[in-house]
Amino acid sequence: MLDGSDDCKRRAESMLHWDVYNGVARRAWSGNPNADVAVKSATASAHKFQTTEANWVDDDVLDGIGL
Repeated sequence: MLDGSDDCKRRAESMLHWDVYNGVARRAWSGNPNADVAVKSATASAHKFQTTEANWVDDDVLDGIGL
């Protein structure tokens, strides 16, 4: 409940930032290059936000493993 207290404001801001940052991270993981740049910037500026960066593999490597 948003009751106007300082603690409520702090929790709402924290939740909103967490939700937005995680949405951008999901887009970065799906291959969106702009989201990748944005999530790296957010990670650098938001002290409590950490994310796992995507590791991209060349399609030729994947084709070569016979899956």
